[in-house]
Amino acid sequence: MGIFRRFMTDTMIAHLNRDISSYLESIGEDAPVEQPKKKVKTRDRIIELLRENPKHTPRTLAEEAGITPQGVVRHLSILKTAGILHRIGPDKGGEWQVIKNYICEA
Repeated sequence: MGIFRRFMTDTMIAHLNRDISSYLESIGEDAPVEQPKKKVKTRDRIIELLRENPKHTPRTLAEEAGITPQGVVRHLSILKTAGILHRIGPDKGGEWQVIKNYICEA
């Protein structure tokens, strides 16, 4: 799903939840308590995606992670510098290697 469509879907869901809560309060019923979602860090999401498919490109990672391709390149650079990722092969046709002992903070 594109970044814009994901944003719009999330916004619409938030507004619908707010409207349902307002309605339930107006008729005297308690609104359901929504459990806060655990936010997954973008870098952890990128690592997870690369474990699933090491041939991902910055563009496909951006679509999956919901950020821009430039943002993905920045995160990949940080992860390479930290020794968490290693690029094997050329930019076209190569793949990413995730260090096996890295544990996501999710």
